[in-house]
Amino acid sequence: MNSYENIKNTKELEFAVFCIENVAIKLNVTAERVYKAVAEKSNILNGYIIPGYEVLHSQGRDYIVNDIIEVLNEVKAGVDYEKEDKLITDGILTSFDIIMLVSLLNNKFNVEIGVMDLVPENFESVSTIESLINKLK
Repeated sequence: MNSYENIKNTKELEFAVFCIENVAIKLNVTAERVYKAVAEKSNILNGYIIPGYEVLHSQGRDYIVNDIIEVLNEVKAGVDYEKEDKLITDGILTSFDIIMLVSLLNNKFNVEIGVMDLVPENFESVSTIESLINKLK
């Protein structure tokens, strides 16, 4: 699912809106903020959601986010990962935690997080980790 596609039909458009609105609700932010994150600051919309429509639209709405949070809790429990957006900057995750996290993410999502991906920006929040996973699929 690492191709880049634009929305081709009404079903894909409705699904994109559904995803954006539900992520906004889950994170308690505006849909506009989520849209900017998935369409303007990353390629999650056209690089993951739209190309993966056939698979994703049959999954539960919290499928990927919940899996990432589950993995993060295996690494370090007791953190409100849905609210934290500076996991590295604030020292919440250590370098050892990242090593463990990378191994778990590779196994859980069947991806290969390489050395070039091991930058703090990729691990600051659930959203940035999700972007990394989506980029590698």
